[in-house]
Amino acid sequence: MRTTRTGEPYTLRPFPLFVMIFLSSLSCRSSAGVSAFLSHPSTSTHSKNVASTRYLQWRMFAASSSTEMGLAAEQGISRLETLQSLLGMFGAPGSSSAVGVRDDWEPSPSNFVASLHPHLYPICQSKSTGSYICGLRRAFANDQSNYESSSNAPWPLVESAPGQPGMKLLALNSEHYMRRIAAEADYSSAYPEVVQVYNNGLGEGMLPNQALDQLYEPGSVEKLGYGVEKYV
Repeated sequence: MRTTRTGEPYTLRPFPLFVMIFLSSLSCRSSAGVSAFLSHPSTSTHSKNVASTRYLQWRMFAASSSTEMGLAAEQGISRLETLQSLLGMFGAPGSSSAVGVRDDWEPSPSNFVASLHPHLYPICQSKSTGSYICGLRRAFANDQSNYESSSNAPWPLVESAPGQPGMKLLALNSEHYMRRIAAEADYSSAYPEVVQVYNNGLGEGMLPNQALDQLYEPGSVEKLGYGVEKYV
């Protein structure tokens, strides 16, 4: 027999009345909650239907945004197809991928990548690193919903990757970047076809900026005499 410190027999004392009332109320609430859930077996199905509907709405919004972004990119990124060709032929100077590796950069199969920042337009993706060369559609304070200012201005080129918090600036616009690719390829003397692709279409008055509508002359870097870093 269990005894207390004083040697008296140990007896169980009942819980106070207010404790018993509290425990009883908890039991009733718990039973009512289980009964309510069991009496509505469609709760899980309803949640799935809501999630499915929201997903479809998001996909429709993404598709419309993707189409609108693609049309705007044609104005913001000069000679987009030429840029994609040069990236595939020579690489992306200043990026995390090695320069001079052919066919590492390939055109992005879609102009919308959910894991990229929504203001990034994917141009090419690297097979070796998985990163993207993108056009950055800037947003200005005086813009309305259709981004008039950013649509009428050249888009900077940046490097980013899925899930990456930031981006790396490569050039202020595509023409500057293609000029850099042509200069580095010419200086290496191993990619003469790169300069030919770059010059295709230049000097014909097709670009609004006359300063950028100039043919690149092979040997310009050597003629300057300070190396390709100073030239670009």
